[in-house]
Amino acid sequence: MRAAIAVAIAACVGCAHAETIECPQRYAGAQLVGGSMYDGPAHEYELVGTLAEVIGGQNVAYQFPGAEVKWLACWYGKGAVQWRQVSTTVKRCEVRERRSRDRVLVMAECK
Repeated sequence: MRAAIAVAIAACVGCAHAETIECPQRYAGAQLVGGSMYDGPAHEYELVGTLAEVIGGQNVAYQFPGAEVKWLACWYGKGAVQWRQVSTTVKRCEVRERRSRDRVLVMAECK
């Protein structure tokens, strides 16, 4: 039994930590208008990703070489921003932004 557990743990050593972060539709009394990625302990550096236009919006892919602190910035009307921290173990994120006439969806899928 112990050998089976040790094999299972060893097999998952390279497993990537995956997480999905979605921006709430409303924050501080304002409607969601977009999202982007930042890094640094005080989210001081806006990151530039690879943009792909898709039907209804865009996907932006980001790569992270190190274990720096990463943030999804959820942007709202009236200049409000909500910072959502991303795990330091992820190496890449794809921020998906979709727009319709009356709403914006922003979600980050990170691995």
